[in-house]
Amino acid sequence: MIGTMLFGPGQAVSLFAQDGEPTGDEPLGYPLDASGLPMVPEVRPPGFEAREGDPVEVYFRGRDPMRATFLRRTDETLTVRIGGVETTWPDRSIERVVVMIPASERAAMMREQIDDRDLTARVRLAEWMRVEGLFDESAGELRGVLELEPSHGRASRLLGVVESLIAARDALRQPREAPEPVARRDVRAPVASREKVPVLTDDQINLLRVYEIDLTNPPAIHIRPETVDRLMDTYKESPFIPSTERGREEFRKLPEWKILDIMFRLRARELYGEVRVDGDPETFVRFRDDVQTRWLVNACARCHSGTDAGAFRLVKDRAGGAEAVYTNFLIVNEFVLSDGRPMVNEADPEASALFEMGLPRTEAASGHPDVRGWRPVFRNRRDRGFRAGIEWVRSLYRPRPEYPIEYDPSGGGEPEGAEASNGGGGP
Repeated sequence: MIGTMLFGPGQAVSLFAQDGEPTGDEPLGYPLDASGLPMVPEVRPPGFEAREGDPVEVYFRGRDPMRATFLRRTDETLTVRIGGVETTWPDRSIERVVVMIPASERAAMMREQIDDRDLTARVRLAEWMRVEGLFDESAGELRGVLELEPSHGRASRLLGVVESLIAARDALRQPREAPEPVARRDVRAPVASREKVPVLTDDQINLLRVYEIDLTNPPAIHIRPETVDRLMDTYKESPFIPSTERGREEFRKLPEWKILDIMFRLRARELYGEVRVDGDPETFVRFRDDVQTRWLVNACARCHSGTDAGAFRLVKDRAGGAEAVYTNFLIVNEFVLSDGRPMVNEADPEASALFEMGLPRTEAASGHPDVRGWRPVFRNRRDRGFRAGIEWVRSLYRPRPEYPIEYDPSGGGEPEGAEASNGGGGP
């Protein structure tokens, strides 16, 4: 996970900073999380009474907790909405209900603590808003950044993504006189094609490993001495980088995971590709074991592969190999349906189209299109495979990184990435 706060600012400065230099990269008055955003509360104080529409986390006796939208509670039952589906449990099965602070309120709290001139933090907040589904707020923040710096590339690109999501959302809200033919264009069972889905290169796989590494439990990391020197030369003005030759020698002797941690803190993305990661970070192990080989390839890639599979195409050969695992990981994390829904919804994992489309239609808020030969992957939302997939999404680093990887699953045309809003069906 990017930016894990282990080798903290205080540690780095105590080793290398000179007297009178700043002692960290966090503004006074509030701490920052690993992504650089202000740390604001996620939950209401104990005893806060849940109201209809409040986001809650429900803790059960003997089961994993579940995030939902609170509807009502009596002496005998608790009723919530999960992924658009109203669900009721007996109150005796509930251990406690924790009321979460809505994303819009948390966003406002964070914005109050960010200086108007800190454009990097404002874009980071806008990305967090996008992940949380606050598209209008995200667009407003990005437009404010571009007013101050019209050439801000990241803000401009992200605004294009957010505006496309707003357009798709607004289109769905308009009354329709007749079903749109585009929405059902790919609902027929596709005919198998000999043309395979292209896979990521070794360098692209390595870059994904760097972006998703968990520094609390890292695999083997290798950073060349010339890369370390380039890091020190490029960011020599930072308090994380020593200013004396003796300090530079000490820096070169640091464990490589600590050097990578400083690289993350400095956001030296131009050097990430020079870091070699030998082994799979935990998030890819969980994806491989709990999603990819457990059901994704067997149940979804049978149809969603080849040129006739629509826009959503998966790698099905050698399902447990690195090429298939990392390519499918990238596809499901960046794919957006034509109605604006992400295949993987980090803000509300149970509403992810990837899992919704594997449920029986009676259990899903927006299930799989009605095609010949389709069968549900999961029995219900309590299915162990469904729960394992949800826990994988919850384990992902947030806010999700923007991978600098150009990948076109069709194997031709202009490269597509997270900014493409693709049509087609689901698993």
